[in-house]
Amino acid sequence: MTFEHIWHGEVVPFFPFLTNAADPASAWEMIFEMATSGVGMAVLVTAVWAVMVIAAKRIEKVEPALEAAPLHRR
Repeated sequence: MTFEHIWHGEVVPFFPFLTNAADPASAWEMIFEMATSGVGMAVLVTAVWAVMVIAAKRIEKVEPALEAAPLHRR
């Protein structure tokens, strides 16, 4: 994402670093986009991470039970 923003000229190596921050009208548009898209992406990534943690914990609980189970003899 950073490379894409630099490639399209949205990020510059001098103050104010974001090209939309120079104009107050554009700054509010930028803040709105960051608040909607940025927060949405952060929530989605956090939710996926939480699901992965829960799945890993469940797998950890199942594997020791399988290792401790006695083998069936024929």
